[in-house]
Amino acid sequence: MSTLHQSLGRYLIEAEIGRGAMGVVYRAYDPQIGRQVAIKTISLTGQEFANRQEYRARFLREVRAAGRLSHPGVVTIFDAGQDPETQEPYLVMEYVTGEPLSKVLARQRKLNMPLALQYAQEIAEALDYAHNQGVVHRDIKPANILITEDSHAKIADFGVAWLRQEITQVGEVVGSPAYMAPEQMSGKQGDARSDLFSLGVVLYSMITGFRPFQGNSAKTVVFKVMNIDPVPVTSFQTEVSPELDAIVSRAIAKDPEDRYPSGAALARAIQRFRESGSGATDTASFMTASLHADVRCDTVHALLASGRDSLCRDRWFAFCMENDESAQRAASRRRDRRTAAASHPSPSADCRPNPNTCGVRKSEPAENAHTKKRGGITAKTGTGRFRQSASRNPAPFQRSQGFALV
Repeated sequence: MSTLHQSLGRYLIEAEIGRGAMGVVYRAYDPQIGRQVAIKTISLTGQEFANRQEYRARFLREVRAAGRLSHPGVVTIFDAGQDPETQEPYLVMEYVTGEPLSKVLARQRKLNMPLALQYAQEIAEALDYAHNQGVVHRDIKPANILITEDSHAKIADFGVAWLRQEITQVGEVVGSPAYMAPEQMSGKQGDARSDLFSLGVVLYSMITGFRPFQGNSAKTVVFKVMNIDPVPVTSFQTEVSPELDAIVSRAIAKDPEDRYPSGAALARAIQRFRESGSGATDTASFMTASLHADVRCDTVHALLASGRDSLCRDRWFAFCMENDESAQRAASRRRDRRTAAASHPSPSADCRPNPNTCGVRKSEPAENAHTKKRGGITAKTGTGRFRQSASRNPAPFQRSQGFALV
């Protein structure tokens, strides 16, 4: 484990506040100016470069360009230097009291609509300013967005995001594939519209609690980014105006020509939507919460069986099935059981899986309501309600990506 630096240049190190693959972030004090700063060291250990001197020269060029940025939505770069012991570069930046958006989302899963739209607009305006200065970020994601104590968004890591693309092997997926634009995955140089694509993905995640492109491997995510259109955000927020779908869909369009031409254009679209008063109620919030908590079968059945929101139900089922292999395996097992039941009918075959209820067992109607016990679950046919039986070993519900499976 590395020891804490006492100082870097004229800066006195106070504490380590973050660590990642690219280096370490310290809280430090600048005695010359009399202010706290953040210092990010860039680790070159174990990395291979065709020309290390050329790499350092580019690092300084990128940092100088980013250092010209002065905007409320951008973490300001004050200085750059080189560790005299390791010869590794470091950045001296504005110290922001707050936390990364990634930590906020990890804790809350998603944000309320007004706050998500506020952050997205602030980031779009900051990106527009940077792009007009000729600076492209290339790695917009929740970990590089800081949320201040007074709830405003600031973009960090301008000037160093390109390092994640340089320090890789040819053919590898670099950066954060779930937030990268298709053209970046194709090996092309990211531009301003690539940043807007990444912001669209962040906005989608803040609103729904899910990334639009999910998978169990980087290759799956890359394939979806390149080829698959995500489920519309209004499938989760069903009472939101379709205008929000149009905003997000345009931001994350596969073809850069189909996206917003600038951060200002995206910011104006979000501002108009905010002013239109198109609020949202979380029609699917119970489904989202069910990812984290076991739910009673009768409650899930009552929600899904209500004809009030069949479109949301169907799209939610399709989304979960597409993005969760365990759900797909469970569905396959249910199909096998139905096939076996059809081949060998039994008196208890009146309680069987219904695919329209996302894997929830549903009793078929009977003329006379009666009760049957099966696997520790008491099913009241004719009412469609279920309750846990008082048997000694009741069969537990399994939980997988929002489904209550039996």
